[in-house]
Amino acid sequence: MNQMKVDQYLEKRIAELSQHQQTFQRLFYFLEDQELLFIPNGESWAAIECIEHLNFVSEHYLPQLTAICKSHANAIEQREISLNMPSIFIRKLMTNNADSWSISMRTSGKLKPRRLQNLGHKFSSQKAMENFIADLDQLKKIVSIIGSSRTLCNAKLSTTRPLLKIKSLTAIEYLIPHVGRHLNQAERILNGGHLEREQHSNNTDIIYPNSAERIE
Repeated sequence: MNQMKVDQYLEKRIAELSQHQQTFQRLFYFLEDQELLFIPNGESWAAIECIEHLNFVSEHYLPQLTAICKSHANAIEQREISLNMPSIFIRKLMTNNADSWSISMRTSGKLKPRRLQNLGHKFSSQKAMENFIADLDQLKKIVSIIGSSRTLCNAKLSTTRPLLKIKSLTAIEYLIPHVGRHLNQAERILNGGHLEREQHSNNTDIIYPNSAERIE
């Protein structure tokens, strides 16, 4: 197990989330749907679909983590926090080779972009971004509450894998670098899209995720 002071842990994790927020703003603010929905050659998702995927993951975990925060009125506070082996492993898995995205990880069907789940989907890029911003703010609050309590850190919650449960601290150690991983993916997609559109500005074979059915 790795141990660190609670104040140090909270400072690092909240700073990491703040960096994700800054990266998101740098990448996505002021982009038009044409850029957000563009899928370059060699990619399976559009940049905004990386955000949509992160929102689906948050929809599963954040309500459970919020409930844990509210359910333990007599939670035992702690001065040091211990990261167990599952927490260490999942963070290492999420952060190693994140820039190159060299580790291919299978995404379960219900966490994939709506375009890949239902051809008749309706999608709003703006709503996806608003939800993402709200989820990061909520996760910051959750980290501050759960990280300060041994009781809350050890509370169990369900994962997106059937019958698999993990501690709330392990979930946090998964969620934070998972955001960074997909922001890196989105940046690669956006960069590839910029280059491809410059090279093929007159190409009519552009793939969009059914943009005609977006919710305005």
